[in-house]
Amino acid sequence: MIAPTYNYRDPKTLKEIKESFYEKDLNDSVFIGTSFGGYVANYFSTIYDKPNLLFNPALLFRTLKMGLDAPLASNLKSLSYFVLGEKDRLLSCSDNIGFINQNIKGPKEIIIEKQMGHHIPADIFGKHVSLFLK
Repeated sequence: MIAPTYNYRDPKTLKEIKESFYEKDLNDSVFIGTSFGGYVANYFSTIYDKPNLLFNPALLFRTLKMGLDAPLASNLKSLSYFVLGEKDRLLSCSDNIGFINQNIKGPKEIIIEKQMGHHIPADIFGKHVSLFLK
């Protein structure tokens, strides 16, 4: 497992994370992220065409240009599994759904958690990680 720590306000950090993947065997990899980490996980899963599990991903809104523009509209073979909180006040569930349906091509599943906000409760996280890995 690779769980990088980064300052999402520093675009150079993402380039450093990208460089760290050059030395890794990613054959059996999946990418999991939440919020801005969902943006990062989407970026790498798109580049490497690996499955991803994204909780309330910040695909629409970011305060900084990261210098890493993922080909969001590419035709992926790997599954993109989205878990969106209907009560998320930071990233609109309906806006995310529209963006995902318009821009993410390839196999995808969108799950709406009606009681979830932006933060992911441990039980919901565990449930979706288990479902995703099956």
